Amino acid sequence: MTRSSIDGLSFRALHLVYATLWRGALPFVLARLWWRGRRNPAYRRGWLERFGFAPTAQATNPIWIHAVSVGETAAAAPLIEALLDRPASVLLTVATPTGANKAKQIFGARVVICYLPLDTPGATRRFLARIQPRLGVIIETEIWPNLLYNAWRSSVPIIYANARLSAGSFAGYRRARRLLCPLLATTRLIATQTPDDAKRFHCLAPDAGQIKCIGNLKYDANPLPPDVWAHARTLRARLGRGPIVLGASTHPGEEAILLDAFACLREAIPDAQLLIAPRHPERFDQAVEYCHERGFNVARTSTDNAQPLDTAVVVGDEMGALTRYYAAADVAVLGATFTPIGGHNPIEAFLAECPIIVGPYRARITEIVTAFEHALVPIDRVDNLAEQLLALIQSDQQRQTLSQRATKTLALQRGATERVLERIQALLDE
Repeated sequence: MTRSSIDGLSFRALHLVYATLWRGALPFVLARLWWRGRRNPAYRRGWLERFGFAPTAQATNPIWIHAVSVGETAAAAPLIEALLDRPASVLLTVATPTGANKAKQIFGARVVICYLPLDTPGATRRFLARIQPRLGVIIETEIWPNLLYNAWRSSVPIIYANARLSAGSFAGYRRARRLLCPLLATTRLIATQTPDDAKRFHCLAPDAGQIKCIGNLKYDANPLPPDVWAHARTLRARLGRGPIVLGASTHPGEEAILLDAFACLREAIPDAQLLIAPRHPERFDQAVEYCHERGFNVARTSTDNAQPLDTAVVVGDEMGALTRYYAAADVAVLGATFTPIGGHNPIEAFLAECPIIVGPYRARITEIVTAFEHALVPIDRVDNLAEQLLALIQSDQQRQTLSQRATKTLALQRGATERVLERIQALLDE
């Protein structure tokens, strides 16, 4: 895309309208953050960072990586580890407190972590001026016009890594293509997960310099370290002696589906236990209260480690513990696939050798479900969940087969991180 395209009258007018709308919406955005802070106080912290006042003391001309929340942070982890080994200074931005907690759990003090600024002209300019990144890497598909525009003006090369564009997202973005197309054309690379993603990006931004199918970074996740397996064994020792069903990263409405299926399962296997891990920490108490309302005895994993967890239902109320929950469970039910959200990353389950059942809503994980079609159990009707849980729990052979297939498929799919690193290094060498 030529300079005249992004500086043309049409684009400048659309950009002015967008910036004006953002300024008008800012009070409502801040009010929403404050409102969410009722249940999760972390939303009421880090506001200076959201206005572009990023920390600058620990990183000089860093490679800046943006990962929205937990899933994107986990996907970016192998890439960030490889950059740290080079060595390189890394600043990681996130959009949610859960993403920040995940990043701190993985990287500790080795990476500077802060919130991405709100997409106002002033906040994005301030952010880029303070950190002065050598390069920006945006994980998956966060298209923020003011951020991209100011990165272009500041001569900061931008790469999209692990980019994905579903049919639904493409339809939405296409309505704003006159604004987005010139901005995406300023990026140096859009590295997509699948060929279908690449085709949609070509349709959305035909003038973009490079759009290549690189593969999925999530497949390059490292094996679980020994301490995770040790924590899982400790948790398993505290739980009851029967089979453990994990509801992983659940959302509102999914606990009801799980409890209905679990009640049927208990008729056949009375000592079965259900471990529910809500996606967001502000829902921990809600999940406990709802289980009580349904007549189940409930314990919480955060209680004293010496205390047994022998109730029918256990709520996993610890941040950053999902991997150990997977490693302790016999079967997992993947959250966000029983509501129209569309699914969460199941790679952690594969690494933990935990067979999973995915529900009918898979729009966000279609590519993973397809790649691992023989290594998981998809169901298209909610009322089939109890039947599938029973079948898996009663068949050690089937669970073992699913785990072996997942491990083999992961090994075959690896390599995206190295391919993205090659392109990052080429940009740094220019």
